[in-house]
Amino acid sequence: MLCRAQIVDLSKHRDELLSRGVQVVIIGPATAEDAAWLLRRVDVPFPVLADATGDVFAAFELREGTARQLSGPKVMVHGVMALARGLFPGGTRGRSKQLPGLALVDRTGRVRVRQAAAHAGDHMSAQALLRVAADVAALDHAQRVTT
Repeated sequence: MLCRAQIVDLSKHRDELLSRGVQVVIIGPATAEDAAWLLRRVDVPFPVLADATGDVFAAFELREGTARQLSGPKVMVHGVMALARGLFPGGTRGRSKQLPGLALVDRTGRVRVRQAAAHAGDHMSAQALLRVAADVAALDHAQRVTT
């Protein structure tokens, strides 16, 4: 439910993200079959990849959560907020203990920003991602001007 909340948020800002050069790719801690199950349930306007082994998550230093990180008070607050937006639990597939994260990778493959979630409800919003992408673009522009 909480990952779907982030997908919905990013989806609402898809055109703006694309216009700023941000291509979102969803990577789920599950098999390709589980990813297909998600796509049948949720309209996802982004490519969806499956990481059944956890290798991609490990490469980005994203870890599995503790009981508190998966169901503690902060997670409950985010869960209630998702319910208020009409996002109801839809079943869990894959490695359910995997904490989310976000990485901004530039066209050369360089990781520019990495956000590892502190708990299951800790997602970077689309607006925050747009601000970060703008900051990275401004930094790149300043470096090109000075070199």
